[in-house]
Amino acid sequence: LNYMVHSKCTYRNTFDPDELYPAAGFRCVSLQHTEVDEDDDEEEF
Repeated sequence: LNYMVHSKCTYRNTFDPDELYPAAGFRCVSLQHTEVDEDDDEEEF
């Protein structure tokens, strides 16, 4: 699951070669993690 979130984050950050600092990554992870975590938690359990 972690790799999936990272992949999406990387894909979005692909536009920014500088990755726009870790702030952008954190935001992406937070948004994706929250959404995916909820769905994944139910499916995994």
